[in-house]
Amino acid sequence: GEHFTVYKFYNILKLRSPYVFQLYEFLKSEEYKGGANIDVDLEDFRDMLQVPLSYKYGNIRQRILDPAQKQFREHTDIEFEYGTIKGRGGRIVKLRFRIFKNRRTNPQLEESVSDSVPVNAAGVSLFDELFPLVNKWIGERSFKNLLKNHPEEQVRNAIRLTLNRLENGDFIQNVAGHIVALAKQTTLFDAVENKKEKAATKKAKRQVEEQRKKDLEAQQKNLYAELRRNEDAIIEAIFIEKPDLQEQLVAKLKKNRFAYYDGKKSMDENLANPIFASAYRNEIRKQFKSRFEALDKKFQPKIKSVKTALSML
Repeated sequence: GEHFTVYKFYNILKLRSPYVFQLYEFLKSEEYKGGANIDVDLEDFRDMLQVPLSYKYGNIRQRILDPAQKQFREHTDIEFEYGTIKGRGGRIVKLRFRIFKNRRTNPQLEESVSDSVPVNAAGVSLFDELFPLVNKWIGERSFKNLLKNHPEEQVRNAIRLTLNRLENGDFIQNVAGHIVALAKQTTLFDAVENKKEKAATKKAKRQVEEQRKKDLEAQQKNLYAELRRNEDAIIEAIFIEKPDLQEQLVAKLKKNRFAYYDGKKSMDENLANPIFASAYRNEIRKQFKSRFEALDKKFQPKIKSVKTALSML
């Protein structure tokens, strides 16, 4: 069903970084759902906060997590501790958060931690709390009507999302109209839920693509191996028909400095050199082209198809 994260705006107005703000949204959402200890895949965390790929864990710790701890402690109703969970090879794969209430004695903060806000028929207490946040854009009467006509959660989310956009430098031509339009939306889901859903979708897509790539690479490897086995059978048949052919080929390839034939090595040792082996096979194919046409007709379209699919990933 629908889920809203509702919190007082005293708790977000002084957060100085979009990363810190988004982390507050995420942890507050988890606390709201009853979570205290939260494990998050590092890749999901990156996607959710839109952390640049250039940020290593050390950057995330120094530029996001440590500043967030300090700002949460100073300005919000929650605090957190964090640690890491490592996978194979000691690589960090998850972040672990522990969320707890900020118990500082700050009258404004104590009010913001309150679980419920008494509201009378005129919405006076909500008005006193929220109107100072928006009074530069919307009049008293209009705001009281907004509080009367729309659920508290929708008004709170409308203000939160509008202030967040303004803090991020977005231009909103009619701020009051923007708040009213958002407050009318009965399906104004919490932005954190949308981010988490997008992150999960992105991760699932990435996993599908990675598996697809592995499957295609395995298919390509198998096609080349099967092509080589069939090619070897044709070459063996040619040598049975023409016993002197190998000697003739070697004599010709000795003159080709790009074939890298080594007269000090045996034929098997030379064939172990991929460059010589390729020149050797190409020379046989060139002299007996018709023998390999059916084989190429069978395998080359399949190989081309797999290569095309790989290039599109």
